[in-house]
Amino acid sequence: MNGIAIAVIAQIIIGISLIIDKTFLKEKVAGNVFAYVFWIGLFNFFAIFFVPFDFTMPSFLTAVTAFAGGVLFLIALICYYKALENGEASQTLALLGGFTPLATIIFSSLVLRNFLNPIEIFFFIFLTIGGFLMFLADRKKFRNTIFWILLAAASFALVNVFQKIAYNESSFLTSFGIMKFGTFMSAVAMLAVKDWRKKIFQRSKATPNRSKALYLGNRAMAGVASVMLSYAIKLSHPALIESTSGVKYVIIFLASLALAAWRPNILKENFRRWVLVAKIFATLLIALSVSGLMIQKYYEEKPKQSFADMSWGVTFSQKMSESFGMDWRQNYLAIVDELKPKGIRLIAYWDLIEPEKGKWQFDDLDWQVGEAEKRKIPVIITIGQKVPRWPECYFPAWVDITNLEKRQNNLLNYNAELVKRYRDKSNLLYWQVENEPYLPFGICPKINRKSLNEEISLVRKLDPSHPVLLTDGGEWGKWYSQFVDSDIFGSTLYRKVYKKRVGSAHPPVTPEYYEFKRSMLATLTGEDDHPLIISELGLEPWWNEPVYALSDKKQQELFSNQEFNEITDFARRTNIKTVYMWGVEWWYYQKMNGSDSYWNQAKDLISKGK
Repeated sequence: MNGIAIAVIAQIIIGISLIIDKTFLKEKVAGNVFAYVFWIGLFNFFAIFFVPFDFTMPSFLTAVTAFAGGVLFLIALICYYKALENGEASQTLALLGGFTPLATIIFSSLVLRNFLNPIEIFFFIFLTIGGFLMFLADRKKFRNTIFWILLAAASFALVNVFQKIAYNESSFLTSFGIMKFGTFMSAVAMLAVKDWRKKIFQRSKATPNRSKALYLGNRAMAGVASVMLSYAIKLSHPALIESTSGVKYVIIFLASLALAAWRPNILKENFRRWVLVAKIFATLLIALSVSGLMIQKYYEEKPKQSFADMSWGVTFSQKMSESFGMDWRQNYLAIVDELKPKGIRLIAYWDLIEPEKGKWQFDDLDWQVGEAEKRKIPVIITIGQKVPRWPECYFPAWVDITNLEKRQNNLLNYNAELVKRYRDKSNLLYWQVENEPYLPFGICPKINRKSLNEEISLVRKLDPSHPVLLTDGGEWGKWYSQFVDSDIFGSTLYRKVYKKRVGSAHPPVTPEYYEFKRSMLATLTGEDDHPLIISELGLEPWWNEPVYALSDKKQQELFSNQEFNEITDFARRTNIKTVYMWGVEWWYYQKMNGSDSYWNQAKDLISKGK
C-alpha cells in the first residue's frame, strides 16, 4: 500500500478521534488543555516497546533530530488544542489543514531539498484550497483561533520535516520510538511547572470513570493513526501526506451534518445555505484530489520497464535533412547502417510525390523504403495532407485547398496510389493516416472525423493486411477518437517545448500520466489490448524559429546531452515499449559538425533495446 492510501485511512481514524476530542473539550471533562495534552504526551511512552522489533543504532544527530521532533509535536498539540477549544471543529481543522501543508512544503524545500512533481503539485494545490474553502465558508471566531493555528501549523510542519530526516537516516521504528520518547519526556517536563501540575492532577481527578475509558480508547485509536501517518511520511513527501489532512475535516463536517438534526449540541456547526454549499464543494474537491493522488501513486509505484525491454525507432524527414544543407541520402544511409533502428517512420510528402496532377515521382520514397527493406528494418509510411515537420501540410501548388470536395477527392486518389505502390513491401509495418489530425498545430486546414474516416476506410479496403496508425498530442491531445478509429495508437511525448512569452517550458505531466490515460481509454472503449506506441519522442531543440536557423551554440544551449538522457529515461518510465525518436536529422548535423555525442547516445539506446 502506498503512502497516500495509508495516510487517507489514518486521517479518517483521526477525524473520528477528533469528534470525540471536540466533545471532550466542550463538555470540559478534561477541562484544561495542558491536562489534556499531558496525558496524550504521557501515552507516547508505549511506542518505545516497538523499538526492539526494528532497532538500528542511529547516529547522534539522527537521534537528536528525532527527539526534537517529539518535543515539537507536544508544542504543536498544545497550540492545536488551544485553537480547537476556542473555535468550531471543522473551521479550526480547515485552517490548520490549509496552513500546515503550506508550511511543510516550504520547510521541506528549504531543508530536505525535496520537491513535488507536477501532478503532485496540482493535487496539493487543490487539497489546500479545499481546506481554506472550509474556513472561508464560515469565519466565525477567526480572531480567537488564528494565532494558535499558525503556531500549530508551523510546529507540525517542522515535526514532519524532522521525521522525514530521521526516517531517511535510520529504521522506521527506531526513529519513531525516539520521537515518541521525546514527546513523553516533554509531557513529564510539564509537571515541573507548579501551576500546570496542579491543574493537570485536579482536572484529571475530576474526570468521571466513564469519560476516562472513552478518553483512553480514543487515545489508543489516535495512536494507531499516528503510527500510520508517520509511516506514510517515511514512504512519501511529508507535504503531500500533510495535504491529506483535508480528509479528517471532511469527516468532521459529515459527522456534524449527520448529527445536526439528532444531537445538534454535540458538534455545533454553521449550516446556513451558502455555508453548506461551500463546504459540500470543498468536500468534493478534497475527495477528488485525494483520489487523483492515490491514482498517481498507484501508477508511480508499478514496476518500471528497463531500456532492454524497449524497441527504439526513429522518424526520418527528407525535407528536414535538406533544410540543414545536408545530403539527405547520406544522412539516411548513416541511420540504417550506423544507428540500426528497430523501425523507421517515413513521410510521404504530397508536393514531392505528385508535383503535378497525375504525374508521380516516387523515386525518393522508393529508395528510402528499399534501403530499409535490404536491412530488414520495418517502416511506417505516413500519408495524407498533414504529415510531420512544420508547417505539417505540403500541398502541391495545383491543389485548391479552399474547395473541400475537390481537395478530398484529390487526397483520396493520392493516398490510393501510395497504398497500392507499397502494400506488398515485406518491411511495411503500419500505415499512418495523417499526423495528429485533430491537433491544431501547423498551418493546415481543419480535418474532421468524417473525412479522416474516409481516408482510413480507403487504406483498409486497399490493404487489409497492414494496421492503421493514428496519432495525437501526448500532453494535451484528447486521444479518444484516434484510439477508437485506429488499429495502433501513437502518442507524441515532448518534455521541452517553446511557449510564447515563456521560452522553453516543460509540460506539467509525469510518466504515469500516459499509462493512466491509456488505461482510462481502454476501460471506456473495452479495448484492453489496443496497442500504444510513442510516435514522436522530442529529442532536438525547439524554439520560436526552425532549429536549422539557429546558431550551433544556441542549438546546444537549448538541448543538452543531459536532457537527452532525462527525456529518454522519462519515456522508459511510461512503460510504453515502442518509441520512435524525433531529431535524427539534427543529431546527424551535429555529428557532421564535430559533435557526435547525441548520435552516439541514440546509437547506445537502440543497441540496448530489443
